[in-house]
Amino acid sequence: MSKSKTTLLWDEYLRCRDYFRYIDYYNTTNEAFRFYEGDQWQGIRTYGERCASLNILKPIVDYKVSTVALNTVCLYYSPLNYGSGYETMAQICEKLNAHAAKLWEKLKMDKLIWDIIQDAAICGDGFLYFYDEDKSITAENISNVRVLFADETLSDIQKQPYILIEQRMDTDSAKNLARQNGIPKEEYALIAPDEDEALRSEMQGYLSINKNKCTVVTKFYKKDGGVYIEKAAKNSAVMRAYRIDGLTLYPIAHYCWNRQKDRSRGIGEVSLRVANQIEINKGLVRLLSGIKQYAYPHIVYDSSVISKDNVEKLAKVGTNIGLMSNKMERVSDVISYLQPAQINAMASDIVFSLASQTRDLAGAGEAAMGQINPENASGAAIIAVKDAAAQSLNVQVASLKDFAEDVARIWYDIWTAYNPSGLSVAVEDDSGSITEQIIPSEILKEMKIDVKIDISPANSFSKYAQEQSLENLFTSGAITFEEYATSLDDDAAAPKAKLMGILEQRAVSREANIEADNEKRNVTDAAEQL
Repeated sequence: MSKSKTTLLWDEYLRCRDYFRYIDYYNTTNEAFRFYEGDQWQGIRTYGERCASLNILKPIVDYKVSTVALNTVCLYYSPLNYGSGYETMAQICEKLNAHAAKLWEKLKMDKLIWDIIQDAAICGDGFLYFYDEDKSITAENISNVRVLFADETLSDIQKQPYILIEQRMDTDSAKNLARQNGIPKEEYALIAPDEDEALRSEMQGYLSINKNKCTVVTKFYKKDGGVYIEKAAKNSAVMRAYRIDGLTLYPIAHYCWNRQKDRSRGIGEVSLRVANQIEINKGLVRLLSGIKQYAYPHIVYDSSVISKDNVEKLAKVGTNIGLMSNKMERVSDVISYLQPAQINAMASDIVFSLASQTRDLAGAGEAAMGQINPENASGAAIIAVKDAAAQSLNVQVASLKDFAEDVARIWYDIWTAYNPSGLSVAVEDDSGSITEQIIPSEILKEMKIDVKIDISPANSFSKYAQEQSLENLFTSGAITFEEYATSLDDDAAAPKAKLMGILEQRAVSREANIEADNEKRNVTDAAEQL
């Protein structure tokens, strides 16, 4: 019996999944997230005791993620069709820029990009999947273990022969989707719950109570200059392969933290330092165990003279202790304390030294993380220190720029493919009124666009330096108080609203004084005339 297309698609999925098993990708990814979140003793027998941990990985990741993600991203379209119709194309690009800015806010792209960068910093990769829903673009953050490539040595995903996206769906929902896509009932009736490979090694308990889900694989591949899509479960097709007219790019944007040579997958900050984190935790537990056993005095007593209950009374203030003896003895002969043993200082030094050195070598030491008192340094000096420490993240910032450019190109591709009747955009005129305009699909298909990405840092110390500069200019007399107040940002630390209120009160007082002077002058003139 020959294999159907559905079986061939599922076999492709199994081959890609076997590669993940070969490189232990599932366990590596789960381990990275566990260690970042602080679950660093899983699988270790602790005999019911909750072991201490000193999580140095989370602050390293959080610092680097915030340094990269705090950059403000702006995208601009411009035409490459030079000629007689260039100005018309340029005006259309201005409308697309406004439309893209609204879509950016609607999709909450700043938050999504932050999540993508955080995922990549932890496990190496972040993926953003775009699809059209009711003629509107929707974005979804896809886990790195849910995106599978035909060739794991190609870093450019647009050159992949095909891309698979693994999704977990309720079995009934998968059957309904297959029915809506015209799959015969005798075929989609074979859809049944199956195992979640990505969670199998880590969440057996969860899987045992979540048995009504199945894996649906979405395949994208390119043929004859276009993009095709199909979906399948293990035993049935969910969507037959068809071409998405106008779509030329895979609707998936990939952000890679640290690239690996000849691999499509990146490597994050956590996996590189798991061994250090484990040794820090072990050293900390050994130190605490030693302190428990040897750092506190122990009571030694003569049980023939003093009872156990009386010894326990020593922990209470003002209690009376009775001695069972016929002769008077010295208390020190009956009960005494063993002095605590000396613990080698190297035990604690090695733990905190390893933690400090690991953070410093990761470029996330105290200076890099901005743990500087602003009162003891100028804003410019703080920025200089942080910028110098952030030089190692220039690669990640450049990757963010490439990621945003990929997003902009995918958006344009989706607008062209899913709007055959033209793209509807909202246009605001000079009077502030908003009207709906249609950009013809023929123009979208014919226009060759260029994408420019502007990335600018936005952090509290930049604002602090700006406000310091304005304050120095005002103090030196280079600008007036009015110019100082109006130059402040609305979210500045200085109370701009109150300063503007003072200016308004002064303006009102000046007008009142002018009117009073004019009235007084008129009275004086009238008296002189009399």
